[in-house]
Amino acid sequence: MATTKEERLMLPVPYEQAYQRALTTIQAMAWTITMADESRRLIEATTTLSLASWGEKVTVQLMPTEGGTTVVISSAARLKTNMTARGRNRKNVEAVADQLRA
Repeated sequence: MATTKEERLMLPVPYEQAYQRALTTIQAMAWTITMADESRRLIEATTTLSLASWGEKVTVQLMPTEGGTTVVISSAARLKTNMTARGRNRKNVEAVADQLRA
């Protein structure tokens, strides 16, 4: 069974700014946004197919905290039987996290 990769990070910016930064980041990656609900503090997207994967589901959950925003980024194979997605999940999460930190 394919694994899920998850990373939690703290951004020292208000929630609204962090949400917009996350949305812009995912749009720039040309992934398909399947949900962007600011009231639920959630963004979901799917990646494109590749030779190594049938695509992944990337989720960005944002939580306002004192002094900024906590962001939880996760990536999982869209097909549970996809054993090759582990590396792709890690790359997806790292790509989003790197852009949010920039």
